[in-house]
Amino acid sequence: SDTGSGGTNIPLATYNALLKARGLRDLKENNVIKMFDGEAYTKDMYEFGVDFGLGDLVQVADAYGHETDARIVEYVRSYSTSGIAVYPTFQSLSV
Repeated sequence: SDTGSGGTNIPLATYNALLKARGLRDLKENNVIKMFDGEAYTKDMYEFGVDFGLGDLVQVADAYGHETDARIVEYVRSYSTSGIAVYPTFQSLSV
C-alpha cells in the first residue's frame, strides 16, 4: 500500500534483510588492511618454498617483541655482492 510519501510498505523482515545486506556491502568497501614488510632472518631453520610459502599464515615479531599472525602476500629475494636478502610482505590478520 502507498505510504503517502511516494514509497511503499515492505515487511519488517525484508527491510531488515536489506539493511543487513547494505551494511555488509559497506563493511566490505571499507575493509582495513594493514600491510608491513621486513627482512627475513635467513639463517633460521625455516626456508621459503620448503617450510612456508605465499599465502601461508605465519607468526611475526618486530624488534620490540610485538607478535601477530600474518599472511605472506609477497616475497622478494635480492642478490648482491654482500649476499642474499629476502623481504617478505605480510598482511596482518588483526585490526
